[in-house]
Amino acid sequence: MEIESIRSKEELISFIDKLKNDLVTNNTEWENLSLEDYLEAIKGWIEDTLPSNPNWSTIAEILIAGKYYE
Repeated sequence: MEIESIRSKEELISFIDKLKNDLVTNNTEWENLSLEDYLEAIKGWIEDTLPSNPNWSTIAEILIAGKYYE
């Protein structure tokens, strides 16, 4: 999934749809399958990684981080 090119709200919405579909079709690739684990991973990624000036693609990075971040 290409996240660096996300520049608008509409592109972010499309990315979220793709992310949801990826969970359904490729759930064996996801570290965090429960909502609790996914949100905890997002929180950890934000604490460790979030830049001081986020943009649309940064929001997408946050959402994809929940898939893998521990």
